[in-house]
Amino acid sequence: PRFEGLQGLLTRLQTDARPRDAITLGGTLWVRTGPSVWVGRELAALSPPLALPRGALSARWDGRFRATAPEEGWFLGGLGAAESARLRRSPGLKRPQTWGASMLGQAPAVLLAGIPAFQRLDCPAFVPHLSKMPGLSPRLFATPLRPLVAGGERGS
Repeated sequence: PRFEGLQGLLTRLQTDARPRDAITLGGTLWVRTGPSVWVGRELAALSPPLALPRGALSARWDGRFRATAPEEGWFLGGLGAAESARLRRSPGLKRPQTWGASMLGQAPAVLLAGIPAFQRLDCPAFVPHLSKMPGLSPRLFATPLRPLVAGGERGS
C-alpha cells in the first residue's frame, strides 16, 4: 500500500471510536480490540480453493502457501464464515491446549474466516495451525512470494 493508505490506517486505529470495526488495506484486515491490533487476511481477497494433487507439491495458493496431499479429494482454501463459526464453538478453542489455539480463541471472529484450511467434501475443515490432523493428512508449507526470512520453504 502507498504511504497515504498506511497513514490513514494508523490514524483510524489510533482514533476510531468503534475499535472492533475491521479496516481493510491491501488484502489485509485490521481489527483493534483494546490495546491489541489483530491482522489477518481479508476474506474477499483470498484466492479460491485449490485442489491438491496426490503426492506432489501443489501450486501456490493465495500467494503464500503450497501443500501436499496423500490422496485425491483435498482442497486448500480459506476457512470461511460457516466453518469459522463451527471452530469458535469447538472445545479446542474453548479449552485450548496449544499457544496457537489460545491466541486464535481470542481473535475477532472476522479474522478466522481467512485462515488457511484443508477441506474435503466428506468431513469438516481442518486448520493445520490448530487441528490434530487425522492419519494420512495433507501438509502445509509457507512459501510467500517475497519471504521475510531467507531459507526457502518451511512446513507445518
